[in-house]
Amino acid sequence: MLPLEYGFSFWQRVFSPRGNAMESLVTSIVVASLTVVVALALAVPAGYALSRLKLPFRSLI
Repeated sequence: MLPLEYGFSFWQRVFSPRGNAMESLVTSIVVASLTVVVALALAVPAGYALSRLKLPFRSLI
């Protein structure tokens, strides 16, 4: 499992046109950004509602 030799020469393979590292990086950034947007879309109204409304069992939170 461990490489026989260490160095930066293998990074050339990762970022070569044949490698899909950049495409994978862009996909990861898009998925992470969408996740943040959805989480904020749910958390901001929920936080506002918890702070302003008189909800039952509010003291438990």
